[in-house]
Amino acid sequence: LGFPLPSQVPSPYGTNNGTFDTLDILGLWKARNKFVFEGFSATPEETLSTAIVLAREWALEVKPEPSLRPNQLTRSPTAPPHAIVMRSDAVWSAATNDTGLGWVSISTTGTQSFKAPTKSVSSPLTVEGLALQEAVRTCVSLGIKTVVFESDSLQLLKL
Repeated sequence: LGFPLPSQVPSPYGTNNGTFDTLDILGLWKARNKFVFEGFSATPEETLSTAIVLAREWALEVKPEPSLRPNQLTRSPTAPPHAIVMRSDAVWSAATNDTGLGWVSISTTGTQSFKAPTKSVSSPLTVEGLALQEAVRTCVSLGIKTVVFESDSLQLLKL
C-alpha cells in the first residue's frame, strides 16, 4: 500500500522510498479527526510532521512477531522425543451439517497431513470426535505405536 509523494518528502523510516504507508495515513486521519471534532486546524507541514513522528514512534515500539509458516508445525514440548504427535481438528456447518476433518502427524522427521469430508453430522463435538477417530485409524494403519493425540476441543478432551 503506498501513495506517491514528491521526492523531497522524506520517508518516516529514513528509507526515502517516496511512498506514504499505512502509518502515515493514520497520522493524517488523526489530524482530520482533530479538525472535524475539535475544530483544531494545522498547516499541511504540521500535519505531515505529526504523521511522520507517529510512524517513527510506531516503528521503534512495535517488534515483529515471529510467525510460523503454514507448513511449519512444531512438536508439543511435553511429547516424548520418540513419540509421534497427532493433531486433529474439524469444521462443522450448522446450516448443512456438512463437515471437514483434518489431522496431521508430526515427528522428528517431518509432518504429514490428512483430510476427509463427512456429511450429516449433528454437532461440533461429534465432528471433533470423528476427526480424532480418523487420526487413531491412521496411526493403526501406519503401525505407529507411540503417539500423543492433541485436539483444540476441550470438551472432547474432557470426555
